Amino acid sequence: AAGVAGVEVLHWAQDAGLAADEVMVALAMDTCAKATVWGRGSVEDAFTVLDAARKLKRKIKPNEFTYSAMLATCAKAAQRGKAKVSDGERVLKAMEAGGAVPNDITYTTMVSLCAACGDFEEGKRTVLRMRAANVAPTQAVYNALMDACAKATRAGRASLKDADAVLAEMKGEGITRGEQVYVSMIEVVQRSIAHRSNGKPTPWRRNGSRGNVPAEPKPGGEPAGISAAWEVLARAEADGVTPKVASYNAVLAVVAKAAAVGEAELSDITRVWTELTVARGLEPDVVSFSTRMEAVAKLASFERATLRDGMQVLQEMKASGILPIAALFNALMDVAAKVAPRGGARADDGFGVLQFMKAFDVLPDLITFNCLLDLLAKAARRGANSMGDAQRVVDQMLAQNIMPDAYTVTHFITIAKLDGSKRALQLAADMFEKLDPRLRNQRTYAAMLGALARGGKEKEALKLLKAAKGDGVVANSFMYNAAMSACSTTRQIVRLYEEMQFTGVTPDPVTMSIHTKAEAGVTPKFLPSKPDDPALRPTLLPPEDGDLASDRPLPSQIWQSDA
Repeated sequence: AAGVAGVEVLHWAQDAGLAADEVMVALAMDTCAKATVWGRGSVEDAFTVLDAARKLKRKIKPNEFTYSAMLATCAKAAQRGKAKVSDGERVLKAMEAGGAVPNDITYTTMVSLCAACGDFEEGKRTVLRMRAANVAPTQAVYNALMDACAKATRAGRASLKDADAVLAEMKGEGITRGEQVYVSMIEVVQRSIAHRSNGKPTPWRRNGSRGNVPAEPKPGGEPAGISAAWEVLARAEADGVTPKVASYNAVLAVVAKAAAVGEAELSDITRVWTELTVARGLEPDVVSFSTRMEAVAKLASFERATLRDGMQVLQEMKASGILPIAALFNALMDVAAKVAPRGGARADDGFGVLQFMKAFDVLPDLITFNCLLDLLAKAARRGANSMGDAQRVVDQMLAQNIMPDAYTVTHFITIAKLDGSKRALQLAADMFEKLDPRLRNQRTYAAMLGALARGGKEKEALKLLKAAKGDGVVANSFMYNAAMSACSTTRQIVRLYEEMQFTGVTPDPVTMSIHTKAEAGVTPKFLPSKPDDPALRPTLLPPEDGDLASDRPLPSQIWQSDA
């Protein structure tokens, strides 16, 4: 731990006859702060160093730089969810007790901690305390305060109005506004979009064969979020701040967020890119390309971008000499997955992205593989034979020591269900069984129940629906629909419908369709099993000793026989 290392250095210096002083203590504390960035330091480590410094033979009085470094440790820890504003207050109390006087760096670091915690109100109070202590606020402290405003906006605890107030305060104090404060202000715009949508896309409605489209497109003109971002950029220029790459990256992030809720078009990306590269003559960086690709992926959800648009980003990045990173390829794979339902991408396109990654010496990660499996599942819905490809994907994951998660398993089961062969369904059951029960969710259970229905396994489906409660998963309409689809009698369908009502689960249109047919004496029709693909291995993840010992239904054993 960083605290232990800092203490050892101080003791070593003392034992070696060196004069451990305030500077050495401050450096030891700064080392702790830097180690915390990588998760190798903590708030308690900082207090361990402080305690050790006070106990040295040569009486040392830690100065403001030591306490500021302690606050920096708190801020870094907060970015990892390992510290709170109260930890900073604890440091300030220790500082007061030790007789050290806070300076502008101390207050700035405290506001940075508030920003990391998304506590804008506490950040404002810190600036007031700064003034009360006759310490003049600086550009750095206001930059941190605007960052706190941006972080708080996501949770609805701040808004663009608050950002305007911070900017007005800076002007009133005669403090120069730089690019950083305006970038944070644009981030306020971005996070306000996420807040008003609750982080979710706008509602969908069906539109014939064209799939899902936004429920209510914005009437004429530019979406509020994107126009607000451009307005902030215009204010920066009027304030004598020339926008650089960071500013345009922030605007691109706004476009990406707006695209996620159906409030952006491909032309919005084009406008930012043209302004960045042509009007300003700036060179985009890796963040520019990655954010642009993210925006394309979000647009693809609303049928407003294609795989070609994503490939264009990659080609331009390659031409610029910037090496792509995994996040960019993941976004490109996501584009492919999103356009696959309309035939805009096939399995070969997904594996082609893997080849691109290999060419750039970039290793795929869990997100890459999950997006590829999502693509394969959507291709399977269009009739593609994806099961062999899905097994190849999982093989490659395991070869890289990447363990499947709930998304992996859900996509894999979906592909197996669409394949319909006994061997495919057996592989799906193996995957489900091997997934840690704590990771299983409603989608995973719904997929597995659907696979059981596809195999005509009513008894096992009902047992699995009941077993979900043991995993702490509350059954939803999708799970009940899948279980109903496995039923061979109308009586059982009606019983499940009544159970839904009793437990407070709201039936959806699919539920009502199944129930209405059941009341008319019609049960779901089971499709005949497809022939096994001889290329598929019978097992995917070999069971470890003791893994099969369970008193609950084991899906992996269901297709051992036709019984």
